[in-house]
Parts: sequence; structure tokens; C-alpha cells
Amino acid sequence: MTDKRLSDEERRRRAGMRRRQELRRKRRRKVMIMRLIIALIGVFAVFLAVWGISSAIREGKKLTSTADDGQKEAVVQAAGMSEPGKYAELLAAQYDYDSAIAVLESMENAKKDEAIQAAIGEYKAEKEKLAAVDASSVRHFSFPTLLVNEAAAAEGTSPLTVEQFRQILQELYDGGYVLVDLYDLASAVKDEEGNVSYEAGVLYLPEGKKPFVLSQRDVSYPFEKAGNGYASRLIVDDEGRVVNEYKQPDGNTVTGDYDIVPCLETFISEHPDFSYRGAKGTLGLTGYNGVLGYRTSPYLAVSAAEGNPYADGYGTFDTEAEAESCKTVVQALKNGGWNFASYGNSYTSYGSEFSQMQSDADQWQANVAPVAGGTDILIFPCETDIGSWSDYTDENTKYTYLKDQGFRFFCIEEGDNLSWLQVRAGYVRQGIHEIDSYEEFQSVLALE
Repeated sequence: MTDKRLSDEERRRRAGMRRRQELRRKRRRKVMIMRLIIALIGVFAVFLAVWGISSAIREGKKLTSTADDGQKEAVVQAAGMSEPGKYAELLAAQYDYDSAIAVLESMENAKKDEAIQAAIGEYKAEKEKLAAVDASSVRHFSFPTLLVNEAAAAEGTSPLTVEQFRQILQELYDGGYVLVDLYDLASAVKDEEGNVSYEAGVLYLPEGKKPFVLSQRDVSYPFEKAGNGYASRLIVDDEGRVVNEYKQPDGNTVTGDYDIVPCLETFISEHPDFSYRGAKGTLGLTGYNGVLGYRTSPYLAVSAAEGNPYADGYGTFDTEAEAESCKTVVQALKNGGWNFASYGNSYTSYGSEFSQMQSDADQWQANVAPVAGGTDILIFPCETDIGSWSDYTDENTKYTYLKDQGFRFFCIEEGDNLSWLQVRAGYVRQGIHEIDSYEEFQSVLALE
């Protein structure tokens, strides 16, 4: 009975995901065709006429964060002050010229050292070339867990692979895209009475650069994926890097860049100017199979008879030990500049009845928050929202409930426009593009 219930649940979830992907593909295909027609008309008209370093030191971006600012600052100081010249170069490469100059000016004999003064002059000149970029132009690309072994893909599907994601990063870089933090979209302002409100953010980038936010959905490495062509979890290796464990077809377990986090970290290390002031990504967490590949949800410790629908197929777990191991990875990610978001507990549509949304949100707080900490970011699961495109108001009971849980940044699916942003005094809402294949990535870029 338990096996059948699990099978039905998984079948419904997967069927729902396939339906949403097909609708999204159709919608984007229609947009691509229309834009292609418009582009061809424009080309024909022209032819007839002419013939031919560190998130840690960013200030004012957010009032609350999933990371401990003191720990971040300690990491920055330890990494930067051992070789201040190289650290200043990194800060400048990531467009944080003020901080780069401050580091150089703090060096011994800085005022008398001609090389240091020359570098300061260069950074000041580069800073003057930066142009203000309105936060409303920031795109948001959201990715799933990456497939490592293409042979494991289900017949008739084309999930996004590790190699394709690397190709996407390179194409974004070559196209002038720069990764920014989700919190760069708005600044939290506190008045004299301690009340917080949000104002639209402004980024400063070289002319022609295109800012974007990156997120990953459902970073749980669920049972059906782990060991079946996908990575099984995130770990901290002996060198302090966050990498993936991956079980090869021959049964051996290896570690390396097998999913979004380590792939992006490696790319930024090779192309520091791809990241605006050390920005990384936002990881959407669920609770139905645990966090980051660790089986942390309390019900995974009990038997099928006691309410664990996965017990018969995958056994039970020491969830307390799993949670402690997971917290080490969570802290390493926070120290590295990654944000955490809620992606709901178990793929419940937040456009459904209030009671269903409330139950799922409460489960996330019970299953995920004790391990990953609280967050003010919510990426709506199932491409849903809790209202129309008009403003959220306190008359919206779902909004007030989620607000009471601490959420202030809301991410919703946006199929038609390359970017969409709504900044209000009480919240920030951004449209995102869920990219589940390389073909979908190409269709989104066609919106430009």
C-alpha cells in the first residue's frame, strides 16, 4: 500500500512538471515565432531603405540575509589581507572599485608607493566609466538539478546537462551578461522608528553589460535522481570547496563539479568579471527529501507505518546526524556568498487553497529552516503566484501569511518578457525564467 501511494505521488508530481514544461515550451515557441517575424520585417525594411570580491563588503543591499555578516566579513578579511594587492585586483575585476581603492590605501607606505598610486588612479578612472543600470532591467534565469550522465535521461526527455550548463555560462559571458545578487534589486531602508521599506536598487556596470540573477530550484537531490545520472549531494572537500558527490555507473563515488554550485564557482574563478561584487546564486530549498542531498526531514527517520512514504524504497535515516552534516555545507555556502530561498516543501501550488499553501509553508519552516536557517526569499513552486500582476496588499491573506513568516522577496514565472520587477515599500517581486533545457535557454535569449 505504501509503495503504491509513493508511486502515485511521484507520478502526479512528474506529470504536473511535464505539463508545465510543455506549456512553457509552447508559450516560448509562440513568442519566438512572433519576434522572428518582427525581426525579418525590420531587416527587410532596412534593406529596402539603405540596401544593405566580495558580497561581504556590499552595504545597504539587504537588512536581513541568510548569511551571518560577521562570519562573511571574517572570511573576506582572511582571504584579502594576506595578499592585499591581489585582493584589490579581484575587487576591481568585479566592479567594486571603491573597495579596491580602500584596500590599496590601507597598505603600508601606500601614499609613497608609485605602483600603488598608479593602481589607485587606474581604478578611479575605471569607476568613472561605469553606467547606472536600473534594477528593472535585471533578468532572472532559474535552473534545475543538472544531469551528469546523459545515458540516464528518460526516453523522450532532454534535461539540462552539466556540459550544457557550462556552455550556457560561456554564452552568457560572451554576450556581456554579469551575474548580480538578488538583493541588488532593492535596498532596505530603515526609518527612525525602525520600520523597513524597499527602494529600487541601482547597479553600476560598464556600458553594454547586462545584469542577471541566477537561481537553482529544488536543491534536495531527491531519491529518484541521486545515483541515477545525477549528483547525490553537496559536500565540503579537503580544500574547503563545496563540490558534489556523484555515484558513477560502475558504483564508485567521485567528487567534483557535477551541478550548479561548483560549476558556477569554477567559472567565476576563471572569469571574475562575470560576477558583480562577488555575487553568486540563490538556492531554492524543499523539504520533502531533505536539504542539499542530506535526509534531514524528521519524518524520514520513521517507518512507513509511522508515516514515511519513502521508507520501503529507501530505508530510514538518522536525520539528526544528517542535519548536522548538512549545516557544515550550508555555512560554507553562506560564507561563499550564496543565498537560500524557500521553494516550498513539496511542490504544492501556492495558487491553490489557502489551507494547502499554509500547510506547505509551515512544513518548510519545520523541515528546512532548522537546517538552513530562515530566509526572506520565496521562489514560488509550480510556476504559481498568490495574486495577479497588480500589487500585493494586506487584503491578500496569502500575502499577509507569508509576510508574517518573514518573506519579502518573491520570485514568479515570467514567460513573455525578458525582465519584470515590482519594488514596493513592503516587498520585492521579480519575474524569472525557468530553464530546464538548452533549447529553453535559447528561446529565452530570443526575447532580447
